[in-house]
Amino acid sequence: MEGTKNQTRRIVKNNNSLYASKFSELDFNDAFVEGFNISDKCLKAKHLINDTRQLVLSKIETGDILWVRETFIPPLGYGTINNYLYKTDYSNLRGAKWKPSIFMPKEACRIFLEVTIVRVERLQEISNEDAKAEGIQNHYLLKDSGYTHYTRSDKFIPFGETDAEITSFLSLWISINGAESLDANPWVWVYDFKRVEKPKNF
Repeated sequence: MEGTKNQTRRIVKNNNSLYASKFSELDFNDAFVEGFNISDKCLKAKHLINDTRQLVLSKIETGDILWVRETFIPPLGYGTINNYLYKTDYSNLRGAKWKPSIFMPKEACRIFLEVTIVRVERLQEISNEDAKAEGIQNHYLLKDSGYTHYTRSDKFIPFGETDAEITSFLSLWISINGAESLDANPWVWVYDFKRVEKPKNF
């Protein structure tokens, strides 16, 4: 909502990628990947006969408009209260019975994002600039003195520390996906986006 996040990463999987066939595992060749645009990138897939090259593309493309689900309360349907409430706006509302974002209908959407760049890279290849674009936050007690360490609320990462932004982001990744995911250093789709107005045909 504050515009501090304009990039996100998703592990490359069958459900977010397009293949001529479906595979349970992908074994990408680093040298082959380097230097290609995602629109024409061919990645090496495991278990293919005769080492055939297989086209692998993201299901989300540049120019796509995404609609964002939020934790919400539906309209009560009486009196003057007939609008959706969003937890982002009313996080301190006592006794509220919030519905998980996965159940939010399209009609309740108020955030629309246009995808501006799609690419693929290893998780741990993230740059300082991209880590900040992922929306990492300053430590709540130290304000501008350092970044939040997401796996330890009592710890912060000073601005002066080498790759502090990356360390903060990777701690966030661990808090969501686990340390095993970080150690695996998976291939991830990297999506850059910007907020836009509601599409006319939505």
